[in-house]
Amino acid sequence: MQSADENVEALVTKAEAEWMKRYETGPSRLRWTELPVQVGDDAPDAELADLNGEMRSLSGFWAEQPTIVMFWRHFGCNCGIERAERLATEYGDYRDAGAEVVVVTQAEPARSAEYAERRGIECPVLCDPGRETYDAFGLLDYDLPQVFQGAPDEFLALDPEAGAGLAADRREMGQNMVDNPWQQAGEFLVDTDGHIQVSHRYQYCEDYPDPGVFLTALRMLE
Repeated sequence: MQSADENVEALVTKAEAEWMKRYETGPSRLRWTELPVQVGDDAPDAELADLNGEMRSLSGFWAEQPTIVMFWRHFGCNCGIERAERLATEYGDYRDAGAEVVVVTQAEPARSAEYAERRGIECPVLCDPGRETYDAFGLLDYDLPQVFQGAPDEFLALDPEAGAGLAADRREMGQNMVDNPWQQAGEFLVDTDGHIQVSHRYQYCEDYPDPGVFLTALRMLE
């Protein structure tokens, strides 16, 4: 019988292969085919697995209290680590303002649980490995400059050797390059009526929203 650690290791290996394949292929979803959801629209609902594999609906969170839904990029991304650090300092303020935060990841529950524990993410985490919910919220692929700003030319050319070298370096750091490297991140505040009050789609990896935006919007809901 496969242990939990062996299961996570196998999932990581599979997800690393997906990262490499998508890196070599390049981004493919750079334009909306229809208008994405925006402020005032009904937020798309979804049934997603939590860290224990139990299915949870997004609407179940925002039916109880305003909810900030944070869509993560991938677990090897440095900006994800910084976002987790920022979230640790912001989470109490969001809770004091009457809101919950839900993180949505590209990974399965086992990988997401390991990441959440390692990065100190205290809020609920849901898993969307098929990325259908990312799509429903209008999150596309980043183009090359949004991910590789300032990087050497070989990365802009999607050179396989450069990608493999980056993956190896990150693996040594415990930041395995996994899943879709081009996935856009985003954060959305949804009120208890299920309406989007704040829509923030990152324009590049480190485009973190100012927490004051969410806190001000939450005050306006009182």
